Amino acid sequence: MSSQAYGHGIATIAGTSVLDVWYPAPALGPLQGSPDQSLQSLVGKDEMRGVTRELVSLEIDLTAPPRAPSDQTQKQFCDCDAGRKVRAPTSKMVDNVDQPKG
Repeated sequence: MSSQAYGHGIATIAGTSVLDVWYPAPALGPLQGSPDQSLQSLVGKDEMRGVTRELVSLEIDLTAPPRAPSDQTQKQFCDCDAGRKVRAPTSKMVDNVDQPKG
């Protein structure tokens, strides 16, 4: 069973802070492929909300603590149980991730 997971997604960014990352099709194993056209069409500025959306391709080690919010999001989407099945995210406590202060 793989301890790696990957996903291609869209990061919502305000200034230098990653607010959220959406991975529509996370999977187990090493990073494969590239973002599809539907994700690429979401890239750009959202002037009304004051954010930008950027493509993200991420591979993580599921046994390691998250290093960034995008790692935590990927872990939640790949909320892998002992059978290493990819399932929908659940409510979880976010550990070991730097959170904005203030």
